[in-house]
Amino acid sequence: MDLHQDHHRATTTRPGGRSQLDSQLPDEAVGLGRPVTPTPMPAVRRGGQVWIAASLPTAQLQATLSRRLVRHGFTSLEDEPGIYLLRVEDTVGAALALLQRVLPGELAKLDLAVLSSELEPDVEHVLAELEPAPRALARLEAQWLVPMLAQRRLVTYLQPVFDGAGATYGEESLVRGLAPLGELIDGGRIFEAARDLELEATLDRMLVEQGIEAFASHDAPRTRLFLNVSRASLERPEGIVGPALRAAKHARLSPGRVVLELSHADQHPMPLVLRAVEVFRAAGFGVGLDDIGLADTAEELVERARPDVVKLHQALVRKAPRSRSTSVRVAGLAAVAERVGARVVAKGIESTEELAQAQNLGVDLFQGFLLAHPRPGEL
Repeated sequence: MDLHQDHHRATTTRPGGRSQLDSQLPDEAVGLGRPVTPTPMPAVRRGGQVWIAASLPTAQLQATLSRRLVRHGFTSLEDEPGIYLLRVEDTVGAALALLQRVLPGELAKLDLAVLSSELEPDVEHVLAELEPAPRALARLEAQWLVPMLAQRRLVTYLQPVFDGAGATYGEESLVRGLAPLGELIDGGRIFEAARDLELEATLDRMLVEQGIEAFASHDAPRTRLFLNVSRASLERPEGIVGPALRAAKHARLSPGRVVLELSHADQHPMPLVLRAVEVFRAAGFGVGLDDIGLADTAEELVERARPDVVKLHQALVRKAPRSRSTSVRVAGLAAVAERVGARVVAKGIESTEELAQAQNLGVDLFQGFLLAHPRPGEL
């Protein structure tokens, strides 16, 4: 089966521009079956009363804003002038809206903290958690992720990766979130929220468990599963290896068929990446370097890490058909990968021109909407 002849099979869309994959999700939460190894949520995120602390760092801000805060339900923190507390009676989103309404022009000048405590937080707790308002607001806006993780409302999608003959080489595990009313939330938003809440390691463990379970449920012999992990797992690779091994054992799947991918690998310190590669490989997993090629160190990293799979950054795939310098970079990466025994994946392919150029430059594996859309992992 030739890739060029088969690319039409997964590009059908429904009226209104929605892909068929949006209509394939069953009414019940597909992919939300009994977890292999329940991953506990950090205690501070689980429940209890939520408080918002606002610090007015200057005397001028205290003089102009203190009465306004008190008028909207904030109380002054005892023995700490300039810090005000609000107990969240409604939702965190409502509290965010209140802050933006009460302090529309001054909010960015404050330090804020979001705290979980049954009792009113003491001074030490508040001072330890205060941070610049933009960072705290990002945490507030990301709070929707907490119940989604606690209730495991994550849906696994699998997207095939093909070789040049059109045979399936493997599948990448992707994630969508299931909102309370049933709409799907893009994986990019989920990872961004996890980063803001410092829950990347928790999300990684859940997605690895769920991805392996979904892949094993329709396992095709000799194919591989690609699982992307975040910087949290890059910094502490031992934290993801254990759950991945347990999930693979439960699914009766050889770890060698699971490729743990380090996202934006050439954007991180090389010693950190090389250590994670060593830990993953020692546990028996395949190793992938994902989204690479934009940094000047990409070829050196491939040479030193000797991964099983190299995934090109999508920007390179897009630009290669019309940019000689990009084509030279892709060809160089492909040559280094071949020298160390790694396969090269061009991801995000959406046109026949991108596919043809990638093949011409030495790429041997292909992924993208042109070839196949992701599909729910359990059908």
